[in-house]
Amino acid sequence: MAGTNNEVIGTPKNIQILEMPEVLKGYREKGFESRIRIPVKSPLGGECLEYTNITSDFYNMRNVNTPKEHMHQALDIVPTKSYYSNNQAYRLTNGDIILFATIDGEVIFSDDSDKAAGLNVRIINDNGDLEVGYAHLKTSFVRTGDYVQAGIPIGVMGTTGTASTGVHVHYWVAEILYEGSWPEPVDPLPYILSACN
Repeated sequence: MAGTNNEVIGTPKNIQILEMPEVLKGYREKGFESRIRIPVKSPLGGECLEYTNITSDFYNMRNVNTPKEHMHQALDIVPTKSYYSNNQAYRLTNGDIILFATIDGEVIFSDDSDKAAGLNVRIINDNGDLEVGYAHLKTSFVRTGDYVQAGIPIGVMGTTGTASTGVHVHYWVAEILYEGSWPEPVDPLPYILSACN
């Protein structure tokens, strides 16, 4: 991490879980409020899509013959110039692209470095009926069992995992229809745009 001294946590396998940098302790991204159930902002923060450039849409098929289970069930996101110019967390960390929790909820961290998603974080909301997820992280500040609030830094954008094509976050929203069911991916963009004026 640029400009920070972080203590590595855990076993050698999950060395990418780091303590929150001192400069981010107590930090909450501007504009986020506690949103127990649904996300209404991008994981990069900002108003509407101010900080968010979508490089691959939900269900954007790279090949028209791709089966549904292999379709792109998330948004691929990178920062805009406005993020680099204006985001306080980016400046505080001397250049780390910080991702924020978009809902309040419990964290599940996975180190799938040798698989498509790489280091990834999922957050399950308090109702247990929605999850948001972040794949290809460089670093996570949270681990399984942590409880986070919307706007809290959860990690650094990266390019881990075999499916990553460069530094970005693969951000998904999925509905959980009933306890124990497999989450059903839905397009995150309407959630992000729902609070736009």
